[in-house]
Amino acid sequence: MIEQKPLFAKLFILLLLLLCCTGCGKETDIPAWRPNILFISLDTLRSDHLHCYGYPLEISPVMDRLAAQGALFTNVVAQSPWTLPSHISLFTSLYPSTVAGISGRFRIVPAMKTLAACLREAGYKTGGFTGGGNIAAHFGFHHGFDLYDDQGGGILNIRKRAMAWAEEHRQDNFFLLVHCYDIHHPYVTGTPYDERFSEGYTGDLVPDKPTLVSINRGDTEMSEADRKFIISRYDAGIYYTDEQVGYLLNDLMKLDTGRDLLILVTSDHGEELGERGMMGWHGHTLYQEMTSIPLILCYPDSIPENTVIRTRIRGVDLMPTLLDYARVTPPENIAGKSLRSLLEGHGEEDRDAYAEKYVNNNFDLRHGLQDRKFSTDQFSLIRDQWKYILFVNGDDELYNLTADPDETRNLIEEEKKIAEDLRKALGEVMTRYGAGRENVLMPDGSRLDEQTRQQLKELGYIE
Repeated sequence: MIEQKPLFAKLFILLLLLLCCTGCGKETDIPAWRPNILFISLDTLRSDHLHCYGYPLEISPVMDRLAAQGALFTNVVAQSPWTLPSHISLFTSLYPSTVAGISGRFRIVPAMKTLAACLREAGYKTGGFTGGGNIAAHFGFHHGFDLYDDQGGGILNIRKRAMAWAEEHRQDNFFLLVHCYDIHHPYVTGTPYDERFSEGYTGDLVPDKPTLVSINRGDTEMSEADRKFIISRYDAGIYYTDEQVGYLLNDLMKLDTGRDLLILVTSDHGEELGERGMMGWHGHTLYQEMTSIPLILCYPDSIPENTVIRTRIRGVDLMPTLLDYARVTPPENIAGKSLRSLLEGHGEEDRDAYAEKYVNNNFDLRHGLQDRKFSTDQFSLIRDQWKYILFVNGDDELYNLTADPDETRNLIEEEKKIAEDLRKALGEVMTRYGAGRENVLMPDGSRLDEQTRQQLKELGYIE
């Protein structure tokens, strides 16, 4: 385990709070050229299950077209493998540990400058329409929004409420957030979508939460046909969600706003679909199937069509990118860096990518995962082609992502000098951003409002 310097880390976090919470650039006269912004977060979406990323099935025609009309990023690393902390990083450009060190848990507090808060200060009208649950207002995600609707109800209802708000603000410069859980387990989208990709399956497995838990515990055997069937249901959720995104975009394009629309589509984390012996699960490791996320940016006349960016970037880079295109000064000392120079064709080296995962003992115990190697705090750093994963109560791992993208061959013993250097670098990053168990209290559901409690229960996070 890397030795921590808790007092130094706490002092650094307090300083970081002061710097990150300074006001964003303000506008009194809103320039006509400034775009409206649509931020779409599709929870639990693996990038390698989109056709534009090379997936053989054409299950994402809308997102494929968006990628062709703008930019596709092929190497994007999330800062956490589950919804709450990952979205915190997306919307604050801070690492989860930094936020937890400030607020005492994974919660955004009013003093923090979120993406929405910066845009609102600059004159944008801000509306958020989400699936609630782990990005409910209870966790502070409403800060900076004029209206934050976390009723959930699936993307069909979410996009209709979002569209009604956009119509109301068609003459305003607006920032619109749309988030949904329709890809997230349980994989039950409904007829005719569930049957679209599972033709020929003759088994009786139902890919709901109890079945997935039983498979992951080892209590239920899963055949290869069962595995393919579960994946087909996951794909059905992507197809349905993509279709609904298409309806939303069509409606937005009909609005006579007089402004261009900057569209960003991403996710917060991936999903295990057989890797490490796990099925339909996430949140407990920092392997690539968890932390590799899609990113599509579309902005007519500013981002060239069919742009493909292979440079490695991070989820924390999204907030400063959108602020850059809106010409809004970001808060000082955020962790991310704008992607605009990359999009304008300026070359850049891969960015070091840091991620972290804190164990949730209550969650692991409920789902029979407490004895797994993954049931411990984890921290990772990717530099060049190398990825180092620190297991606080376990043996660390080192992978060459170029030669072994699926992380099947641990080189910790064979590449000792590289491992030593990366371990030291990771320790420095952890200290800089206040990573450590003492900073983090996991949400346990004890003080949730009834709506958020029910949403988290349906998603399998609490009982």
